[in-house]
Amino acid sequence: TYRSSVDVYHDIWYAQCQELAEQLGVEITTPRRCARQSMRSNTPSADAREYFRRVITVPVLGMMLLRRLKNNKFIIVCVLH
Repeated sequence: TYRSSVDVYHDIWYAQCQELAEQLGVEITTPRRCARQSMRSNTPSADAREYFRRVITVPVLGMMLLRRLKNNKFIIVCVLH
C-alpha cells in the first residue's frame, strides 16, 4: 500500500541522509517551532525523522504516485482510441 511504501522509502532515504550528515559532521535537526506561524505551518513531530517524513517523503511520493497514475491514464486512453 501507499502508506507502507512511504515508511519503506523514508527509512532508506533517512538512513542515507544520516550517513551523509555524519560524514560531513552535521547534526540533523528540525526547524525551530513558533507559537504563531504565518509563512509556513508548524508540522507536529516528535523528532527529526518524523518531521522529514511528513514534510518531504510523503509529498514527494504523493507527487510520484500522481504522475504515475496520470501516465497510466494517458496510456489507457490511447489504447482505447
